[in-house]
Amino acid sequence: MSLAGRVSDYKGAVVDASFYVLNYAEHRFTAAIVARISSQFELRMDNQFRSQADNLLRTTGGNNPILSSLGLTYRPAALRRLSITLQTDNLWDSEYQEVPAVPATPRQTSAIVRYTW
Repeated sequence: MSLAGRVSDYKGAVVDASFYVLNYAEHRFTAAIVARISSQFELRMDNQFRSQADNLLRTTGGNNPILSSLGLTYRPAALRRLSITLQTDNLWDSEYQEVPAVPATPRQTSAIVRYTW
């Protein structure tokens, strides 16, 4: 699909592949679910469904990905300024290329320790 007429000014050029111009969501739906399991534990899931513009450079992962992350946070009662989170990003191990032609980041789990003062 050409962007001619949809984007401000491409001097009449037909654009069907780009790292930047065609890297946008035509529609995006986001939802966050937060469950307080107890006064010390919180479970959080962030989700995103995207309907991306067609882009010939995006070779895997399609144009309609569902991206999710899941995290469990612990806040000890004795140390209210401390939080420890175990989080998994790209929960479904999607191959969706956020930047066209650049391989997706695989599922990744990380531990985060925060202390506020």
